[in-house]
Amino acid sequence: MMSKNLSILVNSCDLYESVWDPFFKLFAIQWPDCPYDIYLNTETKSYECDFLNVKTICTGNDVPWTVRLKKALKEIDAEYILFFLEDFFLLDKVDVSSFDKIFRAMQQDPSIGFLFFNPLGIEWHRSHHNINDFCSETKWHCVYRANACIGLWRKEFLLQVLFLDGNPWTFEYYATRLSRIAKYKCCSVHKEYENVLPYSILPELGYGITKRQWLLKNKELFDKYDIDVDFDVLGIQDSQEDMPKTAGNSMCTSPQKKKSSIKETVRKKVKFLKFRLRTGPKFRKYCRQIHQEMYGDK
Repeated sequence: MMSKNLSILVNSCDLYESVWDPFFKLFAIQWPDCPYDIYLNTETKSYECDFLNVKTICTGNDVPWTVRLKKALKEIDAEYILFFLEDFFLLDKVDVSSFDKIFRAMQQDPSIGFLFFNPLGIEWHRSHHNINDFCSETKWHCVYRANACIGLWRKEFLLQVLFLDGNPWTFEYYATRLSRIAKYKCCSVHKEYENVLPYSILPELGYGITKRQWLLKNKELFDKYDIDVDFDVLGIQDSQEDMPKTAGNSMCTSPQKKKSSIKETVRKKVKFLKFRLRTGPKFRKYCRQIHQEMYGDK
């Protein structure tokens, strides 16, 4: 049965406990009668509600984000994972019919490891090499080829690209590099299917959480659906100017990207170089291990 092959995993932490109720209330409104098991990955706190069957997996605190995610995946008995972060709020009804077709197409093609729903509309992420009627293979050189946006994962592949030393940003960096030696393809849905799971990760549009605070449009969104939220717990961004621009937006839709000072640019490059030097040897060893597991190289 198809519903048993897929589980939904919402990855979170105890800090965002006040976000869970509005997230799942909105999820239940936008995807009623969702047939898939739903899991919430937290650190130590559990969550229960009377409007949705959510199973909590507590994976401990004071351990890296990637380690917690790997622990949660090992407790889920499903071949495929639909991955969310706790502030990926569904803004409209899920196109269930299209989602079912996309998932079925992924099941029928054992080469697909990750299918990205691309809320940024980034053209350079797509390839002209169509895998099926719904998606194409993501270009090999793309940054964020594997990422933490809403996506369908073959669980085996997600476990392989979880380099055990990092947060969501280092996960995306290393998962992208690992995807280039993997036997599975990373794919992006065709443009007409980007809103099958309608959500936004652009801070300037005002949905979600940035710098541990609610963005401006969340109150409007939850008021629309009569969802009560205690915004005092995290606080709300004061103004539009406080919102950072995302990488996807600055590369694709923002023609007036603010230039960093030379000092700031150098500081960031030095920090990144130190990060690579610190993790590089361990990562190269991990690459050899994963490559041997996949291809049996000596």
